[in-house]
Amino acid sequence: MAYDAYLTSAAACIECHSKKDDKGNNIPGTEFGGGAAFPLPGYGTVYSANLTSHPKNGLKYNEESFVARFKSYVDSSYVPHDVGPGEFQTLMPWMMYGGMKEEDLGAIYNYLSSLDPIDNSVVKFTPENDM
Repeated sequence: MAYDAYLTSAAACIECHSKKDDKGNNIPGTEFGGGAAFPLPGYGTVYSANLTSHPKNGLKYNEESFVARFKSYVDSSYVPHDVGPGEFQTLMPWMMYGGMKEEDLGAIYNYLSSLDPIDNSVVKFTPENDM
C-alpha cells in the first residue's frame, strides 16, 4: 500500500480532486472527494470527479476499466474530438497518465479504492450559458 500511496502522491491526484478555498489550498476533509472548479472561458466550468470509495458518488470504475480508460488515450487509434463553445471539455491529462505502466495505474486504483468514502455528488460540467 505504501507504493500505491507513493504513486498516487506522485501523480498529484489530490491537487485536482479536492475542493479549494479562496487561496487555492485544499479544504481539509475534501481530499480526493472531487468538486474542484476549473473555469474555461467560452465553454463553462469543469468540476473534478470524486475519486473516493463512496458507493453512489465515488469512483465508478473497477480496476480493469480504470486502467483501460487511461490506456485508451494512448492507443494509436485515439483521435481527440473537437470541442465547441459551451460543450464539455476535460482538463484531465489522460494521455500523460495513460503512458504509465498498467501495474502502476492499478496501484493508483488500489490506493483510491482504500480511501474513506466522501459523499460528494459532482456535476462534471456546467456550460457557460448556464452559469
